This record gives sequence, structure tokens and C-alpha cells, in this order.
Amino acid sequence: MGMSSELLVDVSAGIAVLTLNRPAQQNAFTPAMAAELGAALQRCDAEDAIRVVVITGTPPAFCAGADLSSRVGEVSATIEPAPWKVRKPVIAAVNGHAVGIGLALALQCDLRYVARDAVYGLSQVRRGVLADGYAH
Repeated sequence: MGMSSELLVDVSAGIAVLTLNRPAQQNAFTPAMAAELGAALQRCDAEDAIRVVVITGTPPAFCAGADLSSRVGEVSATIEPAPWKVRKPVIAAVNGHAVGIGLALALQCDLRYVARDAVYGLSQVRRGVLADGYAH
């Protein structure tokens, strides 16, 4: 699968590790990241040699939410296929903060392992808005 600027992919011994890779922005989620993650999950679903998928983030965070810095249109949080549609176990290794779409992404996985010092939350509810990413 190779590497890109926003998603690192490592497949070894039947395990695909998909790493959100924008550490300077605490892995804030972008439309490009959603597209790359969807493409990687599609491949993981299709390839028999891949038996399990792990989604994590390059330290210091898992995912600090949607990247709102560009403010160009809406930040799409749609990942296709969604992690729960993959026919293999998808594990979220939440190695740091998981906020907004970051927590929604973790919730879409079959299992979640969360670091003791991780902070997680759906900040949208503080603004009276329903959280996205199927978090409800």
C-alpha cells in the first residue's frame, strides 16, 4: 500500500497498521485523510492475507478532530467503507487525544484500546450540535 503524507500503511504478518500521520496538527482529520483511510480499509477488506486492521495515530495524539484551519467548505468525515463494514476485526489503538471525529473514528472500530493519559470527547455537544461520524 505504501505511504502518503497523511496516512502511513504497514502490512506485516497479516496485520495492517493504518497510522494517521499529521503529528504537527495532532493528526487533525482532513478530507484527503478520509479518502486515504477509506481506500486503505477497502484494500484491507478485499485482501485475504490481511487478517486484522489496527488504526492509530502518530504521537502525540490519536486524532484531535476535524482540521478546520482551511475553512474551505465542509470537512467531510465520511470514511467509505466505514470501519465497522470491514469483514475483519478493526482495532482502534487510541494512543493519545481522540476528540470529535477522532473519537467517532475510534467508536466506528470493533475494539478500542485507549491510553491511560488519553483525553477523549465530542466537543460538538457543547455547542448544541449532534456529533458527526455516526458517534450518536
